[in-house]
Amino acid sequence: MRSNGTITTPERPYRPWWKAEQVQQALERGTVVAGELRVNAKQPGEAFVRSVHHKRDIFIQREQLRNRALDGDLVAVLVKTRPRRNSNSAAVPVAVQDSCSEPSTSDGSSLGASAELERDKALGTLPLGQPRTHLEPAEGPEPEHLCGRVVAVLERHQPRYIFGRVERHDSLLCLSPDDRRLPRFQIELVGFCARARERLYRSVGRLAVATFTGRWHTHDTFPRCALLRLWDESDDLAAGMSLIRYKFSVPPATASCWIPLSKAVAWDASAAGTAWDACSKSHNIRDWRDAVRAFTIDPETSRDLDDALSVRWDPDANGYRVGIHIADVSAYVQTGTVLDEEAARRGTSFYFMDHAVPMLPPALSEDLCSLLPGRDRRTVSVEILLTTDGTVQGEPWIGRGLIRSCAKLSYQQVQRILRDRDPSQVSDPLIADVHLLYRLAMQRRQQRRARGALLQFQRQLSLERVRAIRSFANLKKTGEPDDAHWLVEEFMLLANEQIARFLQRHCPREALLRRHPPFDKTLVERITQWATKRGLAFTASDTQALQTSLDALADTAPIAMIVLRNKLTKAMATAEYICAGAFDDAAAYRHTALDLDVYTHFTSPIRRYADIIVHRQVLSVLDAPSEARSGSQKPVAQQVEAVSAIAAHCNQRKKDADAAESAAAWLHLAQELQVEPLECDAIIGGFPNSCRCLNVYVPVLDLEVVLDLTRDLGASVCLQTRDPVTGLEELELEWPVHILRPYGLDEARTSFIVGLGKSSGTHPAASQVSEAWTIRVRLRELDTCRVLVSGETRPYVHARVQLILDRCSPADAQRYVLRVASVPCLLTESDHDLLD
Repeated sequence: MRSNGTITTPERPYRPWWKAEQVQQALERGTVVAGELRVNAKQPGEAFVRSVHHKRDIFIQREQLRNRALDGDLVAVLVKTRPRRNSNSAAVPVAVQDSCSEPSTSDGSSLGASAELERDKALGTLPLGQPRTHLEPAEGPEPEHLCGRVVAVLERHQPRYIFGRVERHDSLLCLSPDDRRLPRFQIELVGFCARARERLYRSVGRLAVATFTGRWHTHDTFPRCALLRLWDESDDLAAGMSLIRYKFSVPPATASCWIPLSKAVAWDASAAGTAWDACSKSHNIRDWRDAVRAFTIDPETSRDLDDALSVRWDPDANGYRVGIHIADVSAYVQTGTVLDEEAARRGTSFYFMDHAVPMLPPALSEDLCSLLPGRDRRTVSVEILLTTDGTVQGEPWIGRGLIRSCAKLSYQQVQRILRDRDPSQVSDPLIADVHLLYRLAMQRRQQRRARGALLQFQRQLSLERVRAIRSFANLKKTGEPDDAHWLVEEFMLLANEQIARFLQRHCPREALLRRHPPFDKTLVERITQWATKRGLAFTASDTQALQTSLDALADTAPIAMIVLRNKLTKAMATAEYICAGAFDDAAAYRHTALDLDVYTHFTSPIRRYADIIVHRQVLSVLDAPSEARSGSQKPVAQQVEAVSAIAAHCNQRKKDADAAESAAAWLHLAQELQVEPLECDAIIGGFPNSCRCLNVYVPVLDLEVVLDLTRDLGASVCLQTRDPVTGLEELELEWPVHILRPYGLDEARTSFIVGLGKSSGTHPAASQVSEAWTIRVRLRELDTCRVLVSGETRPYVHARVQLILDRCSPADAQRYVLRVASVPCLLTESDHDLLD
């Protein structure tokens, strides 16, 4: 094949990359643009590049045109336009026509050190710190569609771990990734002895993890990878956790991992203690030890206690002074130390079912920095004056403090106190403080609700939800936080808000903030149309109207509210850390979900590095002379650049931690469901794709299943109707079934397993087929149903959802279990895209 003077052949399937200097010149001329390559998880043959030079994505039609670029790589793309189908518009070139000659090329596997220069040139028009993924789509008609091909890879996405199974491809030993966005990789065998190679060829079918070597020449069919580890799947849990640790760059979990740093950590902690003592003599430090009853509220097994609460009545101010006392971690983790570098690298703590991976060494996270009862501890405290109705009065006091916690309370203890089932060993004054803080917290919550903050969105599957999953297996109790969690949450939100406002006043450009971008308007409009067609009173003009609509539907149409809430989560962007100076418009700071103009993270410095940075900024302001208060002595531009880099790193580590914890939770849950499946409520969410598919949503697991009725179930649609009053759709389905009678059941029992044609497998408790016929079932949109959720851990973690149908013929078989879908829950982000 020949295109623009460059030949590709079966022996050389890819074109050479352009040389670095030629790419740079083309970027300066505008004939080539740069952007991040994203592969379509549903159609891996298609990819798109998002560039700051175009509001529309650039379509890369097939894998050959990606020219050895992988998902997530920063690439240089030669762009052309192509008329859309049924469009009469002429195809006017945007960047360069196909007839343009190409410069000379290079077959190197990377562009070397100069790649950073091209990257800076390519992204130069993007405000510093702004994510590349938040560009708005173009408005108005789009008669043309941008296509292109990759001419160079400017920067490889790192780290690049590949997870999958070993397989043979002709004479090659390959790794077939579980992530559909990645191609097959050839395993490098250089350096393996003959015996080792023989063992590797016998490992076909086993789980493995490898790393991309960076080698993928024009004559290579597949990119090269280096094998890191193979797993014996006899221990599914250990193999699964190992995969999670590799994929999400989870640091070692054992205390021994800190041994190489132990001397440096000890020295840093000692130096920090001396520095804090010196600081306490020269600055105003409040001693709270005898002035207030400070106490912590945390999960029962927590040892890293980084926040404490106190409350006292101030008759002079005619209000309550609520203290939020946060461990002064920055006193121990000082800038430029070995400890600071390690904490920055980790970025956050990871919390799994049976262990935690702390950001800081246990000597700090569980001892010196932890607000343990009866121990004197250093804090950065915020004291806020609240009226009896929870309204903030005046400016809060912010500064260093010294507290001695009087008690470590668990969420369960606090919940029992609030329900007037006071646990033993809790003093009466402390019980009174808990009730008072709860009343103030609920006042604050009502104010936030009235203001427009969103309070009804689902939480991801977590440690606590997995442990309690069987206690809320119906729609009436879906694992929402209890009053004890709300009490703590309200005051942490309040402290974070007050600190953000403090930083905005004193270091408006250097402040590390946390923003939540607005909803996707297109998706919200679709959701509103969906609700309107079904006669639901739903408005999403702003967050206040949206929350009011959800509150009203919770009373009048609770099932519809749950489905709407699930749809809205897909329209929500991800919250992120930013540097204020990276944005020209202060509106970009806004936290949509909380309905706050400015917000940050301050209350968890033991487990989040971003909070340590915020502590340093606050203390830098407090320590500076009042006439020259600023975040640092460095130039503002340099600070903005440094804080933006920290924000980007913390965003990635937060994403890694959330994904790792969710995957681990699913892994443990799948193992539990293998032993004892969970029967719970679900909702028929609708019939997408012109009623050719069925949507089933399981609220307690926040699990959505979308399947093709014909392909996946072998069912045919006999009747399709829509209620003229409610607008809800109803389908009557028909398919042949085989009734499998379980072993050991009394003949009088009417519980059977239904296999669905080719999709069915032999149930472990079933005998041979006893009967077979065709059944008809009516399914109505927004109806509730019962499902049976079982787990699988091989070859990957799946939740297998089975739909329980009642009142089916024949008359003597009143209950059937229909196998409707198998949903991947681990290892691939792209797998979850299949559920959209």
